[in-house]
Amino acid sequence: MERGWLGVRIQRVTPELAKSFNLPEAQGALVTDVQSDSPAAKAGLRSGDVIVEYNGRKVARSEDLPRVVATTPIGQEVPITVLRDGQRMTLQTRVARVHDEQSEQAQVTSNENKGALGLSVQTVTPDVARELGLDQSHGVVIRPVRDDGPAGNAGLRPGDVIVAVDRQPVKNVEEMKSLIQTHRAGTPTLFLVHRDGDNLYVPVG
Repeated sequence: MERGWLGVRIQRVTPELAKSFNLPEAQGALVTDVQSDSPAAKAGLRSGDVIVEYNGRKVARSEDLPRVVATTPIGQEVPITVLRDGQRMTLQTRVARVHDEQSEQAQVTSNENKGALGLSVQTVTPDVARELGLDQSHGVVIRPVRDDGPAGNAGLRPGDVIVAVDRQPVKNVEEMKSLIQTHRAGTPTLFLVHRDGDNLYVPVG
């Protein structure tokens, strides 16, 4: 049986992520990555969008989405409702056929966030990427993480590559530090990290 495919990676919306994205509730599927030239990319879906409805059906949990996409007839045009920067919008996409190397991937996370950071980082250069065996050639790689610090409590790990802070891309340590310094106090700092070939949002603080 052929299965439908959108071309997104998603994760569960935790209460911490809902607060970071100013969502009314911890529901939906948070898009962490959109594959180029995929149905999702052609529809205009972006990393950071929260999918709340698919083809008229509510998406309560991230795990719901891959299942309903897989059973959608190939070539069918479906509406997808997302929350983006506090605005609700509906995009139209045409479902494609999944290939063996393609799948909708849901990253399920549970984070408890306490205190301020507690990690060491290094700018990713070609030499650093080669040394550490990274498949990401830009961003900021996490080296040691203090287990009892907020970054460790939130689930950040050595080897994670930070590619965005508060939804702003970072290419080096200086950009990362600048974004953290201008972060609004009293709210979690939102990191987008690259880990084991996937992207994952992690709120810290």
